This record gives sequence, C-alpha cells and structure tokens, in this order.
Amino acid sequence: MKNILLLITVICLNVKMFAQNCPKPNISKELEIKISTDSIYKQDVQFRMEYYVKLSKMILPKYFGLKKLIKQKIEVEDRAKIEELAKSYEKNRLEYLDEFKKTNASVYQNALGYSNLNTLLIFETLSVFPDTYAILLNETIPKSRAKAEDKILIDQLYSKYNGIMIRNSDCIRDMAMDIKTAKNQFKILEIFQNTGNRTEEDNAKIELINLLIWAEK
Repeated sequence: MKNILLLITVICLNVKMFAQNCPKPNISKELEIKISTDSIYKQDVQFRMEYYVKLSKMILPKYFGLKKLIKQKIEVEDRAKIEELAKSYEKNRLEYLDEFKKTNASVYQNALGYSNLNTLLIFETLSVFPDTYAILLNETIPKSRAKAEDKILIDQLYSKYNGIMIRNSDCIRDMAMDIKTAKNQFKILEIFQNTGNRTEEDNAKIELINLLIWAEK
C-alpha cells in the first residue's frame, strides 16, 4: 500500500512539473513586426497559386505541339548543350531556394507562413517553365552564378536555332502573350529582373533558351 501511495505521489509530482507554463518566447522586435505583417502576402500566395495552376494546366499544354516541333528540330549533338544549360539552371534555382530556406530558418525561425509560401511558389513556378535571365544570366544580382561556358553555349545555340523563332514567330508570340496576360491578371512580379541593359537580341536569346530547355524536359 505504501509503495502504491509513493508511486501516485511521484506521478503527481511529475505531472505538476510538466504542467508548468511554457517560458516566454524569445522573439526580437523585428521578427514580431514581420510576423504581424506577414498576412500582407496572403493575396500574393493566392495569386501565385492561381498563376501556377493556369500556367501548368492551361497555357503550357496549349503549346505542346510547339514543344514537340522544337524538340524535333534539335540535332542530337546539341541536346548535350541544352542539357548542360538545363543543369546549370536547375543548380542555380536550387541554390537560390536553399539560401532562402536557410535565411528563413536562421533569421526568421520559419515563422513567416505566407511569405514563405509565396517564395516557394515562385521557385516552383520557375521549375515548370524556365526564366534563364532571372536564374542563369542576370549578373546584377549578388553572387551571380552565370558561367562563361553557359554564355558560350547560349550564343552557339542562338546562332544555330534562331530560325526556329523566325519560322514559328506567330505561335511563340501567342505563347509569350498568354503568359504575360496571365501574369498581369494575377499581378505576378518578376524576380531578379534588372532589364536596363538588355538588348532586343538579348531578349531573343533568352526567349529561345527558355523554349529549348522547356522542350527538352
């Protein structure tokens, strides 16, 4: 009987010990402000989600015929070049995303729900359809990862396959317009887009490489 009473006493003490109030959270004033204002990204998350769905489910499938045609035009020896660019693109995309995640964890303790989701949606969308300027070529961003080898490959592919752009200009223009219209509809802001020094040829190269990488997926 004494042993039973002793056991009950020990259990009650343990329950009392673990039932104490949690310590006061150690949150900086800056993080408190960030958390309190995080809801401003709620609409951005909704818009980016809707854009992602429209792009992947409605716009891109509409141009699968163009995708097939472009893929058929790519010569075997050039597929390795496109694959190399695609690898550089994906490596950069994942590195930028990893940097964001580390910052979100170390600085903001993963407490910014809507802001976090918004950024994740940005990088997921960049996986569905590439933006080689934002991820691969924009040298105005910190720690630019653009490689000289990538630029050489881009010039080589543009020189050889620019005719695809010319022969299919109407279809490519329609696709670009559909994407632009959807971005305007959902108020999508581009990332890493310092366009001040871009020429018409630069834009044509970027558009072609985007299509080549997309076609080879």
